[in-house]
Amino acid sequence: MMAAPKIKKFIVAYNDIHKAIHDTFPTFSADFVPDYVIAIGTGGFLPARILRSFYKRLLKKTVPLYTIGLNLYEDMGNLGIDNVMGTNVVKVQWLNTTDPLGHSYVDLLGKKILIVDEIDDTRATLSFAVEELWKDIDRQAETRRAEQPELANGDTDHGTVVRTFVVHNKVKPKRVEVRRAEYFACVEVPDVWVFYPWDSLDIHEHDKLADAAKQSPDGTVLV
Repeated sequence: MMAAPKIKKFIVAYNDIHKAIHDTFPTFSADFVPDYVIAIGTGGFLPARILRSFYKRLLKKTVPLYTIGLNLYEDMGNLGIDNVMGTNVVKVQWLNTTDPLGHSYVDLLGKKILIVDEIDDTRATLSFAVEELWKDIDRQAETRRAEQPELANGDTDHGTVVRTFVVHNKVKPKRVEVRRAEYFACVEVPDVWVFYPWDSLDIHEHDKLADAAKQSPDGTVLV
C-alpha cells in the first residue's frame, strides 16, 4: 500500500494560540468590551475561553460565553484525508433567541456581541454566523417594536454591535465577505493546511512539528 503523500502544513501549538491572543488583546479590547462572547464550534471554543479569561482578569468583566455549532468541513477519513472543504454551512446548534419564556433565552438587542473562531479560511462560516445572528437581532427588534409601538421610529437594532475575532486569517481570496460586523484577526498565515493541536493524537510530536515549522522560511513543514 502506497503511503499518503506529504502535505505542507502550518503547525499551531497551544502556546501559539494563547500568545497570539495575548499580544493582540490590548489593541482589540481598547474600544470593545462585549456583553456576550459566542464561540463557533468547535474551533472557536478554546480561543473564546482564553478571551473570556482575559476580559475577566485584565478588564474585571465576566462575559457570558455561548456556543453555536456550524458545519462546513466534511469528514473524508475513508479516503485518508481528515477534512475537505464543504460547500454549504449548516446549523448544528444555535442560541435560543425566539422564546423569551424558554430555557436560556438570549436577548441580543442593545448588546455588544463578539463571535469567535479559530481560523478564517474562505470566510463562509464566519459570514454565515454573522448573517444568521443579525436575522435573530432584526427579528427581536421587530417583536420589540410590535410590543412597544412608541419605538417604531427608533433604532432598528437598538444599538446592537457585532464584531468577529479569529486567531488566524489565511491570506487568500475569500468566497464571501462579512457584513454588518467589524472583523479582527490576530495573525495572518499562508494558504496551506493549518494543523491545530486539538486535531493531533500525539501532542509531543505535534509540538516538535510546530518547533520545526518555526525554523522554516515560510513557517510550514511537510507532514
